[in-house]
Amino acid sequence: MGKTKVMRISRQPFPVKIMIDKTQLKNVESFKYLGSILTNDEKCTCGIKCRTLWLKLHSTRIGLYLLAHWT
Repeated sequence: MGKTKVMRISRQPFPVKIMIDKTQLKNVESFKYLGSILTNDEKCTCGIKCRTLWLKLHSTRIGLYLLAHWT
């Protein structure tokens, strides 16, 4: 059970008590799934911010590359 965690997705998130072999699973507020960040409050603003930042970073790199190699 070392890696197993639990997250309840709800408008009013509160911890879930799930016991396996007398061990309570750890509650988490967010996790990454297939490249998206899921949070327990049903919002995706964190994932949107991460993708926007990634896009800005890579578009800047491409722009700098084109400027450096423009002939």
